[in-house]
Amino acid sequence: MPDLDSLRQATEDSPEDIRLMIHYGHALLDADQADRALVAFTRVLELEPRDREARLGIAQALFQKGEVSEAAVRAEAILAEDSSFAGAHILLSLLHLAEHDQTRAIEEYLCAVSADRSLADRKLESVLGLVGPSSQASKTIAEDSRATQGSDPESNHFSGDSGSDDLPPGMESEEENFANPVNPRFCFEDVGGLQEAKQELRRRWIARLENPGLAKAYKIAPNNCALLYGPPGCGKSMLAEAVAGEAGCRVIHVGIHEILDPYFGSSERNLYHLMEVAREEAPIVVIFDHVDTIAGDRQRLRDNQARNLANQFLHQLHLLSTSTVPVFVIGCTDSPWHVDRSFLRPGRFGQPIFVAPPEYLERLEILEKVASSRPVEDLNIEDLAASTRGFSGADLKAIFELASEKALGTAATENAFHLLGDEALKEAVQGITSSTNAWFKLAQKSMPKVRGDEAFSAIRQAVTDNRKA
Repeated sequence: MPDLDSLRQATEDSPEDIRLMIHYGHALLDADQADRALVAFTRVLELEPRDREARLGIAQALFQKGEVSEAAVRAEAILAEDSSFAGAHILLSLLHLAEHDQTRAIEEYLCAVSADRSLADRKLESVLGLVGPSSQASKTIAEDSRATQGSDPESNHFSGDSGSDDLPPGMESEEENFANPVNPRFCFEDVGGLQEAKQELRRRWIARLENPGLAKAYKIAPNNCALLYGPPGCGKSMLAEAVAGEAGCRVIHVGIHEILDPYFGSSERNLYHLMEVAREEAPIVVIFDHVDTIAGDRQRLRDNQARNLANQFLHQLHLLSTSTVPVFVIGCTDSPWHVDRSFLRPGRFGQPIFVAPPEYLERLEILEKVASSRPVEDLNIEDLAASTRGFSGADLKAIFELASEKALGTAATENAFHLLGDEALKEAVQGITSSTNAWFKLAQKSMPKVRGDEAFSAIRQAVTDNRKA
């Protein structure tokens, strides 16, 4: 362990040496001195406000102090700006583990190792319940893929047609156990607002599924993919599941942790097996949340394995475009600027669909749906909808959650049950910050990445409208 006194003296001698101060902060964390580490990392931010190592250090110190929620908020804010920052993924994995959410802990760990294999931690893998390969196979984790950078997916896919029972070369391993198809919980009427998105999804897939004869007569090519993008909490995943409910078929929710694997070749194999299961269970809707994790810009990916996975995903979408098997793949992302443009070509995801924050009438519809399941009295829903501009659907639900929690505390203290009224909800609104504001700021910052790309004209208009408001 470094000599803390010597490091402290060095920082006093060179108070503007950012790297030295960060090193000192990490040494303090190693010595379980979280309060002093916070001071060191805060000093760095005074010199360089956007330094991500210092911001992560503050989140780590807060976690060490037991302030799990605040640490998670800070780690997620870092990843909102740079989703490939492996250190933040590792911290989120530990935070989820502390909250007994093993599924999300595994997902974050695999994201971290996919971005930086040097962070692979056998002890953490054991705690997470990840089963590794043999010791010889473990050595390959640090080996580079032989695939060439930027190769075309059509020259890097597996041989054989989509209906083959034979595994592609190099994928003779035992098949993974993926989530079983389930019945959808929602249909379109359960989703407040988003009428344009619903119509587009109905046109792309549901109408063709319900009217195969007409689709054949009009010689309409298969369109089995869609990309939903927009601020978090606006209903992308719920809308995607509602497609299955509307079409009367089952759905597979794909956790990224079910695809990503730190061992060479395993992620591609997992994706291959998943799509084989989907084809066997058709008609079916397959939902990929955080799809940018496996469909990232290949020119920016430094890891050969990540590029190979993106190429394999492209190939699987290409197979769907040439097949009559009714499998509809829906990708959801908060970060469309990270998605490789190859995924937006016709026959793959095609024109992406913007899932915007709800407008006034949509907020009114959402609030009425949420209020219908709560003990309320004489609510002025119109005023509530008007006062929550920029709130996502999740934010609107959080208003009732917060008001209900406060009402529970009062009822327990006074031993008297109270219905939720306007005052309780207005007070709750003051305690909720719109989660879409941060997204629009990030979208504005990321605009150069999609400037001139008509696929994202909706996001440019939405950013403009948000700035004018």
